[in-house]
Amino acid sequence: MSKYIYPLIIILLTATLTITLFNNYKKENPSQKQTKISINGENLSISAPLIFEGDNILAPIEDVAKPLGAVIKSKNQNNISIAKGSTVLEFTSGSKEVGVSGKIEMLPVSIIKSKGSIMVPVRYLAEKLGADVAWDAHSKSILLTIGGKNPIVFFGDSLTENFDLNKYFPEVINKGKSGDTTFGALGRLDKVIMVKPKALFIMLGTNDVWRGFSEDITLANYRHIINIVKIASPKTQIIIQSLPPFGIKVHNFDPNTANTKISSLNKGLQSLAKELNIKFVDIGSLYKDKDGMLDTTHTSDGIHIKLSSYHKWVNAIKKYVISN
Repeated sequence: MSKYIYPLIIILLTATLTITLFNNYKKENPSQKQTKISINGENLSISAPLIFEGDNILAPIEDVAKPLGAVIKSKNQNNISIAKGSTVLEFTSGSKEVGVSGKIEMLPVSIIKSKGSIMVPVRYLAEKLGADVAWDAHSKSILLTIGGKNPIVFFGDSLTENFDLNKYFPEVINKGKSGDTTFGALGRLDKVIMVKPKALFIMLGTNDVWRGFSEDITLANYRHIINIVKIASPKTQIIIQSLPPFGIKVHNFDPNTANTKISSLNKGLQSLAKELNIKFVDIGSLYKDKDGMLDTTHTSDGIHIKLSSYHKWVNAIKKYVISN
């Protein structure tokens, strides 16, 4: 009998080891760890590990929904409600049911609570919020695209980033980045031109002045940005927007000196726009007080625009957005 028992033991041990390795692979599959989610070429910061359920990949709902322009309506431990435009989505942990603007739809997998986050299927969520979804096997990435084909893009610093553009123009892409300079913008310009925008609204330079860059350097970087866009995406309409002035003194920074530089830079940008035959829209003047400072009505820190004051910017650009 022993000649049969030993091979049987070996087979059982091998099978046990194989099952263990397979289960560990399922849990620790390196390709799963490497999977990323990007929106219009920019990787999202994901707060909890993605969950893989068959063909479905689940991610923390807020990490995906907010960059897609949705807002959180309500949230508790096991439920979350989000909205974008007229679309309202309600998710409950442990359920396959989703409330969609008062109706019920069924998911292919249950919603999961993991590490404090409510995890939902990325494809379902993204498509409900108006994004196109694709899988890039080479980079192991879920590629989300918003704005449709040839969208309108706003490119700038925190003044642009804080602009709730989707409230006014649902399909516009906001590429504002807090603290960005014209040098930083050049470094991420590839993410802008990859979507071949119909129109590109640019407002950059506030942080250049803040950091003491010369006007010549800022204008040279603007020229470089514009030339790159014209070569890579020749059908893109480029619109330069003038910069608002500074207000109160911040950390011993003298806004009066800075505003002299802002005013000069705006004139330089207007001349550059005329030279390169592109549009120039004067946004900065909308927010000036009688002394040429950033009006306290429209700012709380002397640098940034209050959310309630962005409507002035909207009114100035509306015709250019709609015409595209």
